[in-house]
Amino acid sequence: MLKRSELLEGMRNNDAGFFMLAVRPKGRRETIRTLDKESALTFFDSQPEYAEMVIHCRVPSRGMSKDFRGIHGWDENGIYFAHNRTLYDIFDIMDDERWMGSDSEFFFRRMFMPMYKRLGGDGRAYKKGRLCEELDYFVRAVCGDFVMRSIGE
Repeated sequence: MLKRSELLEGMRNNDAGFFMLAVRPKGRRETIRTLDKESALTFFDSQPEYAEMVIHCRVPSRGMSKDFRGIHGWDENGIYFAHNRTLYDIFDIMDDERWMGSDSEFFFRRMFMPMYKRLGGDGRAYKKGRLCEELDYFVRAVCGDFVMRSIGE
């Protein structure tokens, strides 16, 4: 488990919103997406030691600055998305679509999820802890390192 002092340092450096996902036994999930540091800390402090946690402290890139809509942790079909990196190479595509949100959300909703579904989101696109080769190459080319994990693995 991340130490509270380490979380506080991350929050100090990246203070434009906080996402936390706690995974409990039997795949039960609890999440928080907030602009409020104290709410995020309360959520963090309430988690048991055995909970697996995904934590994202946001630095604005493109789109909103300190706006709730820009906080990572978007969910679609039980897949939560958060990452660290500005995706400069997709700015032109975002402009073509007049996308007003962040580059991260654009990638997740308009690029990753459609391809995931087309490649067989029912088990072919992701199986046994790995993205299929095509989707893995696509994600690494656009986002760099990527972690995806099924609840219950």
